[in-house]
Amino acid sequence: MLRYQTSNNIDSILSNGSIQFTNGIIIESNKSILLLSGQILELEINYNDKIINRNEIDIRGLNFLKLINPLPDLLVIGTGKYFRKISMNNINFLQIELGLKLEISNSINAIKNFDLLSKERFNGSIMGLILPLNEGGFNK
Repeated sequence: MLRYQTSNNIDSILSNGSIQFTNGIIIESNKSILLLSGQILELEINYNDKIINRNEIDIRGLNFLKLINPLPDLLVIGTGKYFRKISMNNINFLQIELGLKLEISNSINAIKNFDLLSKERFNGSIMGLILPLNEGGFNK
């Protein structure tokens, strides 16, 4: 996991799908990232290979979110190039166990929403989980 200090202000989404931040950091389009309290964390997320419905994804390994204190009240999730449903196990974990409000969309819209909301809300009250725009097997 790589960590960058930034203000989380997104400058642009480049033509290759990479995300450029106002401080010059560029995150490649094949990386998942967590945006939290001025930090950019590159994540390696293992997807559920046994997808019952190609429009649903199962994001594993989110237990580390229990360690974040204080935990923001809103999580903006970008599901990749296309909108995907998040598995009910993950929804229950995020909403019931962690008490997060969720905003879910494709990654392009999630990036825009996160950028807008992070400028309007108190720093630390929002985090973003952005899955790769270049997501290989999910573009089928």
